[in-house]
Amino acid sequence: NSGYGNMVNPLLSLAHPGVYGIPMLVLVGWRGEPGVKDEPQHKVMGKLQAGIIQAMDLPCTELPTENIEALEALESAAAQAMESKSPHILLVRKDTFSRYTLQNAVPYDTTLPMNREEALRVVLKSGGDLATYIGTTGFLSRELFEIRANEYGGDHSRDFLCVGNMGHAGSIAEGLATHIPGSDPVICLDGDGALLMHMGSMATNKAKNLVHILMNNGMHESVGGQPTAAAGLNLCGVAKDVGYPNTVRVRTEEELGNAVRDAVSH
Repeated sequence: NSGYGNMVNPLLSLAHPGVYGIPMLVLVGWRGEPGVKDEPQHKVMGKLQAGIIQAMDLPCTELPTENIEALEALESAAAQAMESKSPHILLVRKDTFSRYTLQNAVPYDTTLPMNREEALRVVLKSGGDLATYIGTTGFLSRELFEIRANEYGGDHSRDFLCVGNMGHAGSIAEGLATHIPGSDPVICLDGDGALLMHMGSMATNKAKNLVHILMNNGMHESVGGQPTAAAGLNLCGVAKDVGYPNTVRVRTEEELGNAVRDAVSH
């Protein structure tokens, strides 16, 4: 349902029957459903989910868990969407689907010189005591939290973890870097999947003390390993083209450490 939050505008300003009237089925997972244990970032959205759909004046059906009933619900929703020329929301409760092994999941490349946790340790060591860290959503922020808890005496005072709001870590880091006193570095720890969600924000990242570190493993690892479009992209080239004054691609701990120390010293 975090994805549904991003869809509210196009559903209301484009697809709604009051505008273009585009029939479609919108499959929405009900994360944070009241009474169902889930991650804290889904709590508020889950509580308000049904009310948001109702307020948007869009038809909604809860997808049944039984195959035959689910098929009937899908066929009925599709027919209603075509007839009313409207999006139709299919709300999916937890455990509606059985487990499935993704056929095109990106295998984790064990030949890489370092993994994400090792990279985080290098960044923390090289970034210095004056740096502030903004961690993107997913495994990265969880690992950052665990490293601080286990290796830094539980001191999280220099970190802000984006447990939700996927794709906005860069904007938060830019805002903080713009207003932070002096020139202390603000280090954004980003992931490829999150960056792609709101990549346009890179064009407005102008703070001189912002250090944007992208850990690109080519997949949404924390939600099943689905491949992203970032594996073959030259994201350093993208950053340079939108105005980042310095970009560098690294693979080893030594290269990363040198790059971070160089970035925070300018």
